[in-house]
Amino acid sequence: MKVKLKAFFCLALVFQLLAGVVIAQQRVNIESLIPPSPNAGELGKYGQIPVGLNTGVPDISFPLYQIKSGSLSLPVTLSYHASGNQVNQRATDVGLGWSIQAGAQINRSVNGIADDANVGGALGYFNYTAPDLGVINSIVHQDSLKQYTQDYAIPYQNPTGTPGTLWGHDLEPDMFQYSLGGKSGKFIYTKAKSFMTIPQEPVRIVKFLDNSNKVCFRITDDDGVTYTFSNYTTSNFLSGYPSTCTDLTSYISTWHLTSIISADLQDTISLEYETAHIHDETEQHVKSIGRRLKDVWWGPDNLSYCLDGVDVLDTEVDPCSGFGKVKKTQVDYNELRIKRINFKNGYILFNRNSSRSDVPSIELSSNHALDNIEVYGSNQVLVKKYIFETDYYTAQPTSTDVWKNYRLRLKRFYEADVSAGPGKKEYAFEYETTPLPPYGSYNVDYWGFSNGQSNSDLIPYAVYDNTVFQSLYLGNLTGNSSVTVENKYAFTNPGSYVVGYANREPSADYMVSGILKKIVHPTGGYTQFEFEPHRYWSFYASQEKIGGGLRVKSIKNYSAAGVLATEDYYKYGTAESGRGTLLFDENTFYRSYEDVVDYYPSSALSGCNYGTSDGSMFAWRRNFLGISKYSSPGFNGSPVVYPTVARYNDGNGSNGKAVYKFNVELSANELIPGMFANSGNYGAINNAWHQGEQIEETHYRYANNQYYPVSRIKNQYSAYDLKDEVGVMFKPVINTIVSSPFVLTNYNGYQSLTSPGGPSAPNIVRSHGMFGVYQYWIKTGTFRKIKEIQTTFDAVDTTQKVDVVTDFVYANAANRYLSKREKTINSTEKAINRFKYPQDLSDAVSLSMVSRNMLSPVVEEKSYQSLSGTETLLSTVQTGYRQSGNLIVKDYIKASTGSLTPEPRVLFNQYDTSGNITEQQMADGVKESYLWGYHNAHPVAKIVNVPYNTAIQYVNQSILDNPSSDQQLRTELNNLRVNLPSAQVSTFTYQPLVGMTSQTDAKGMITYYEYDSFQRLKAVKNQNGEILKTYCYNYAGQQTDCNSSAGGTTPTTPTQVYARVEVENSATNPTSDGSSTDADIYIALYSDANCTQPVSLPQSLDVNMGTSSSSYENNVYAGLNWTDTYTVPANTNRLYLGRFTTDWWYSYYDPYYEQIINSYYYYYQIEDNGMNTYIPAGTY
Repeated sequence: MKVKLKAFFCLALVFQLLAGVVIAQQRVNIESLIPPSPNAGELGKYGQIPVGLNTGVPDISFPLYQIKSGSLSLPVTLSYHASGNQVNQRATDVGLGWSIQAGAQINRSVNGIADDANVGGALGYFNYTAPDLGVINSIVHQDSLKQYTQDYAIPYQNPTGTPGTLWGHDLEPDMFQYSLGGKSGKFIYTKAKSFMTIPQEPVRIVKFLDNSNKVCFRITDDDGVTYTFSNYTTSNFLSGYPSTCTDLTSYISTWHLTSIISADLQDTISLEYETAHIHDETEQHVKSIGRRLKDVWWGPDNLSYCLDGVDVLDTEVDPCSGFGKVKKTQVDYNELRIKRINFKNGYILFNRNSSRSDVPSIELSSNHALDNIEVYGSNQVLVKKYIFETDYYTAQPTSTDVWKNYRLRLKRFYEADVSAGPGKKEYAFEYETTPLPPYGSYNVDYWGFSNGQSNSDLIPYAVYDNTVFQSLYLGNLTGNSSVTVENKYAFTNPGSYVVGYANREPSADYMVSGILKKIVHPTGGYTQFEFEPHRYWSFYASQEKIGGGLRVKSIKNYSAAGVLATEDYYKYGTAESGRGTLLFDENTFYRSYEDVVDYYPSSALSGCNYGTSDGSMFAWRRNFLGISKYSSPGFNGSPVVYPTVARYNDGNGSNGKAVYKFNVELSANELIPGMFANSGNYGAINNAWHQGEQIEETHYRYANNQYYPVSRIKNQYSAYDLKDEVGVMFKPVINTIVSSPFVLTNYNGYQSLTSPGGPSAPNIVRSHGMFGVYQYWIKTGTFRKIKEIQTTFDAVDTTQKVDVVTDFVYANAANRYLSKREKTINSTEKAINRFKYPQDLSDAVSLSMVSRNMLSPVVEEKSYQSLSGTETLLSTVQTGYRQSGNLIVKDYIKASTGSLTPEPRVLFNQYDTSGNITEQQMADGVKESYLWGYHNAHPVAKIVNVPYNTAIQYVNQSILDNPSSDQQLRTELNNLRVNLPSAQVSTFTYQPLVGMTSQTDAKGMITYYEYDSFQRLKAVKNQNGEILKTYCYNYAGQQTDCNSSAGGTTPTTPTQVYARVEVENSATNPTSDGSSTDADIYIALYSDANCTQPVSLPQSLDVNMGTSSSSYENNVYAGLNWTDTYTVPANTNRLYLGRFTTDWWYSYYDPYYEQIINSYYYYYQIEDNGMNTYIPAGTY
């Protein structure tokens, strides 16, 4: 059957510009408190995967729920980190690589001793003032220096031979990482007993002790919102060889968010946790080459050490059992996982009940998989539910320890029908099939990713020639590699020494093991990912090498029918070379060994067959380390970043490209001395307090086999308020094998030490002396964009271009907020805006705001025009605040044009105890009053022309807060209409956490809104119950009757279809010199000319939409018309076209015409598709 389109313009978009001079900088108007009418829900779009271009990692995330509690909000999100799966990476409770983001946390990396240590006599950074290098240099007794060995309890003997214990003193501040409310960064505790944020941010950090005397934190952001972290995870580290000789360390590793409290103390979101016991083990393989001294017993009380001529020590001797080459570290902790989030009018439950096959037996009782997330209203009604389905990756080859062969994998998740119906909004996932080796496997590259090898240990293969190692031995021991030594120091056999047999080189084929490759969306469309490893040029190996981790190569989006819809390709590096920039020094990164010198006093060698002239002896050895994951500095988890990245919208580049350039900060990578840094700890030093800022973005079109620039944005940045804090690394250089008073005299390669004195200042450097000391700086600052240059190139001659330059100034060092914006319009004219914040003022309320860290509100904005350097004030807008108890709220908005004194324009007369506006007005207008219900969560009445104190008398607040039904609330609110005949009364009802269920306008006409079991708008009805609109959501593979849910019947396919343009979510966006309005534009199909009966067709339909534009530019009117054709897919009632501009305007000062206001309007209407004409006006 042939379907005709009868088209018409059903809704005109007309926006009129008020005459007169407009204050362009800020809309001076009363607050919009009533939420917009409900709109149709989204089906789940594909093709919206942003990419962190300078690292190549896509941001794959799914917003599940947005908690709103008064002025507070907290998102709950499912996220996937697509940088690759490491072999020793444990799967979370929702699957490998996936995590539920809800709340916030503070993580700590301990440097030296934990900052909060106060056990025995050990002192962390919090509990004493750590000395700097000068103080340490002034200490002359070696036993006094031992206290700075970074351990809690240090055994020693005093000069008289009496044994004792020294308590360690911390010399390095720990590094804390925080994330909260969209902000993240690091902080340390300084010698000045304050916190230093990295980079500097206007957040306030306070530590306090809980009831168990454990350190906790409160962080207040610059909106005055306070985040309390008083739940914590304590990690217990047990490190040593497989015997009873172990070193136990315990400290808090993570603090979890407990509550969020609004600046006015009226709103709270609280979080509750459950624990999962985690037991983890890591291995470190050790192999030594050097001279070994053998212990010789000369009687029960006489122990001597003699060089026994053994050249190679294959394994590090277990100091307790005397055997073994594998050093293990066990970590036990009770991981905190969110169980419940409480907020106004509701709560969220995170339910974990399913046992797991990928955890050791000690974890089985508590480490469960996440089954579902449930959102409840305060009335215990379930309003949303997300279900997670998992299976397992299976390892190849397999381990005899069965649990290590499995890793939890997220197959799909879906939003379930809370009415227990069959419908669901499902996302499904597919992964690369290359298997990972079992957990704990040695088949790993330097960064811990699978490399497909069959390694028997973790130590990289290396060969040392006899003469080379002889030179190394003597050079490290004596300071002179060519000296002649006695045979007991000589290396003679074998001719070479093999160290380790592991191949640790990365593999491009195996690095992608198990990575996400496909997302199937609820619509049936899907997204495919292609990944590749990082690459860089190695100056260490003089060749291109693979770096640790993955970057995205392409993202392709397909329709449900498998038709390619969009595609993006990414090419990395300067000139698309594919190579990035390393953020670490290769010599340090690959330094998989540490050097050790042992000291044997002559008094301990009396039983050896040496002459008396031999004196005290030293033995040097190099311990080669096999570590499953090398440590290196990085940015957002990536050791490689890219200064330039190109993005293509197709495979051959014919659709043009965009090229992005980023700041890469390398100067912060401090090269610390070799005695302190190796492959195991290198990543602990990273001074990159800023990294990855975008400095350029250029878009190109493709024509005539080349690329032509279309537009470009260049950014310039500046660093402010540079600060640093000193840390000191400290470790013994020489190990005293026999406990006795230390006597070291005239040893070649080490300066003289005499008992009881210790090394003098010059001896405490790098690699000489009994101890090694290194002072380093931890740096911070503020990094801000100071200039933006927007360039538009001529379409024909790209050498012709127009630049728009905007400069930014941040004058106040207390916060570095934008204080001045200067936009260059032409060679003589500039538009200038100046801003002030509470910290710029000194009145009582502003000072109170500063005391609460409410720093971000703009309290004054002035707009200027500059002509040839002469500034003219155009307008002023001031926002005043007042304080009442804990509430600090807006009091008024004043405004003026030119140099006139600002006058009140908007008055905020009254608030309730929760900080909700209950009465406001334009200064010269009538009062608008608002009544709030559902425990002050929603406005239920708007009363125009009556004061709040009058209106509130006619309602029962308890009914407003706890209505038994919508009808009861409407009846109660109708008292306002009865008793306030001169007022315009609009009333509203809600289903908490879902949306508005009805609104009654000033004429008493009721509109009802109904929702389906997914809390999406289902139907809009008038006061007689007649359907005005229905919405149907059909997901792939699901059969849904679009009309039955709204009480209708399934229509037959009509012979005539009516289309109209529908506009929703119109929003006006102020700019620096005007404003723009945009809206969501839809084409909707109906079976009747009045557009009351939605319809969808079994086949697609082409619809022509005409756009008419009119403009008034530089006092000249103009117009332009064009037509676009859109295809409404089969079985679709409404087609979303996108977010379109409906009008925009800007103003500037012209010397001749004075204030010039340029305006542009766009009108959208359905046009004839060639078979019919417009429906006459007035018939719809």
